[in-house]
Amino acid sequence: AQHAEAVHRADLEGVGADGEARVGQGGDEITIQLFAGAHRPRGVEACDEGAGEGLAAHATGDWETAATRLGAVLPRLAETGGSHAQRDLFGQIHLDALVKSGRIAEAQQRLELRRCFDPEGVPLNRTLARVYAEAGLPELAREAERRVRARLAGRT
Repeated sequence: AQHAEAVHRADLEGVGADGEARVGQGGDEITIQLFAGAHRPRGVEACDEGAGEGLAAHATGDWETAATRLGAVLPRLAETGGSHAQRDLFGQIHLDALVKSGRIAEAQQRLELRRCFDPEGVPLNRTLARVYAEAGLPELAREAERRVRARLAGRT
């Protein structure tokens, strides 16, 4: 696909710098070029398209489409270049879409993976408490809330 005709272009650098994707006036056109340069790996265009569609869906509140499209491209983002922080931003947007679309089991799995790297993180544990509560796991929700209170009190 030729991305030059798109109404709006955002590269991963711009998305990572300000946390926003620029969506076309109709709310349905966005293009993300994740890998700059003439020698793009095979399949990167599909990743660009999926990431763009996922970000546009998230920006317009279509949580289910955002979760589906971003979930499909996340495993391939490393192939497209960009920093770890930039790829993590896509992961966080995907996680937000999972929670907001009610895909609680998937959100719980993603949060637990993140918790391996940030076990006492306040935003992570707040979201995890909410997801546990929605999943009918009140004891785990209380444990996550306890981690938040302990961290805020400086007891970690």
